[in-house]
Amino acid sequence: MSELPSADKDGAIEGGASSEKGDNNNNADAAPSLSIQPQTTKPPPTKLIPSGVVCLRGNLVQETRESATVYRITGLWSLGLDKILADPENKIGLCSDFEYEHKTESSSDETTAVSFPPSGNYIGSFTINNAGVKTKVEEQDVLLNFVENNEGYHNVEGKGSNSFGKYTISGTLSTEGVITIYRHYPALVAQSTKTKKKDSVPQVKPPPTKLISTGVVCLRGKLVRNTVEGISLDKYCVHKITGMWSMGLDKILADPENTKGECNNFEYEHKASGGVTAFPLSGKYNGSFLVNAPHGGAKTKIEEKNVMLKFRENNEGYHNVEGSGRNVWGKYSITGTLTKDGEITLFRHYQSVKAQPKKAKKAATPKQQKTPASKRQTIGSGTSTTASKLQNTHKSFTPSTNPNTAAGEYLLERFRILLSRLQTTTEILQNWPETQGDSAKIHNDTATELIASIRKIVTGLRAVERHVNGTGPSPAANIPAEALEKFRSSLDEKCPIPLDLLDLLDIGQPFGINPQCYARGLMKEAMRQLAGLERRKNALAMLGSAIEKGLNERSSSSNDDTEAAQESESATKVVTVSKRKRDEGDEIDVEDMSKKMRTD
Repeated sequence: MSELPSADKDGAIEGGASSEKGDNNNNADAAPSLSIQPQTTKPPPTKLIPSGVVCLRGNLVQETRESATVYRITGLWSLGLDKILADPENKIGLCSDFEYEHKTESSSDETTAVSFPPSGNYIGSFTINNAGVKTKVEEQDVLLNFVENNEGYHNVEGKGSNSFGKYTISGTLSTEGVITIYRHYPALVAQSTKTKKKDSVPQVKPPPTKLISTGVVCLRGKLVRNTVEGISLDKYCVHKITGMWSMGLDKILADPENTKGECNNFEYEHKASGGVTAFPLSGKYNGSFLVNAPHGGAKTKIEEKNVMLKFRENNEGYHNVEGSGRNVWGKYSITGTLTKDGEITLFRHYQSVKAQPKKAKKAATPKQQKTPASKRQTIGSGTSTTASKLQNTHKSFTPSTNPNTAAGEYLLERFRILLSRLQTTTEILQNWPETQGDSAKIHNDTATELIASIRKIVTGLRAVERHVNGTGPSPAANIPAEALEKFRSSLDEKCPIPLDLLDLLDIGQPFGINPQCYARGLMKEAMRQLAGLERRKNALAMLGSAIEKGLNERSSSSNDDTEAAQESESATKVVTVSKRKRDEGDEIDVEDMSKKMRTD
């Protein structure tokens, strides 16, 4: 008797085939849902995007740390995959580092083993290179999901967020463990969509900007667009402005060849991807301009960065130019025009320069303008008042919310106070009064004021030294000790030679006033030390030559003595031989005579 097949709760038959025809038909109907059930279709590989999207590329490896298994992703990121592929070792500096990791507790149970690659939350960070200063941006809960595609490797999907906003992730993971991830920021896409909607609204084009003939700093030149074969996979283009500048447009027009020397050269440029065909292109331009020396001599080159230029088409068919910038003389706004043939005319309107004369007029009073002596006292007192205001500002100095910049801002504040005191002392010396009659009281009063001003300078120097070197009591700026130590360490790195006041005034950004002077000072010091080394080299060469000459003379004298001894020895031998011959000759003569006598 055969065993009957068993049935489950739903009445489905398990085991062997049924002997009844009805059962066979039921099984035939149920077969497609069980044995011929289609599997989930694997997706195609994610397409790689060559440029225009933030890309991270690196390696996914598995490590074991104590009782945990760590899946670690490290590599480079940039604003396009093409930049990473063109410079995989980051020699040009277009890429930055990133790293992420995912930890799982190790288990000996095979049923709970984690498959590779593991999907889940990854924690890590990436660095941003901003003008040579690297900043680390931390990220938490970056979700990565690995899905096998129909080519045998994996697609990567996910999402995350950081200080720049939320983003979605797409990419691939090869069989060799090379992972390529793209970040898509939806907030940026939405913003660009809003911008397009605004731009789609027709706007009235402005009239051309009026040219100012005189009294305003003017730059006039040519704007050209050059396409250059870059090191990246695509080309990049350079929008370059070159020309001359002067204290007025009339001076440039009157002397376009600069035969009188009242104009100087300038140049600015803006680099963009080769795919950008817009011209003119608004953005931040970097460059420099030359300045004549006060008493002749070599011209000084003033560097400028992040000069913003915006080009807007006017109702005459060419463009108006607007913008802003800053340099060692202060902040300024920009107006001007760009003609159809690329001739650009820019005017700089300095804000701080206009504000200074008004303050000087308010500081003066009618009583202080009676005599030249009182006029001098007015200048001194006015500057002293400015210094006292700066001191009061320092006493109520509130550090920045960012501890990394609070120490630098405090140092700049001390410099402003110190420069104001130096200016006061200089004006006292420049306006030294003349003697009035036989009385020397005015000279005594002026000398007392000068000594007091010099003492304030010494106090200011000590304050700067205390803040930079840490000598004396701590400054009353409520700066965290950790941030202050970090600031002093950064000064040590930027100033490898011993610090003095000029070095502090001229070191590089972000706290320097004139980095070019500091660079020239370093070059001058290097040339001085090289000259000293050259003198030492020449002295050692002369010493070596003298020693070599003495050795040669000593060698020649010893050779002369040897030759004299040899000559003396040879002469002695000759005399000995001749004497011996003479003796032998005498003996022969005696024997001959004896033989002759015998014969006789």
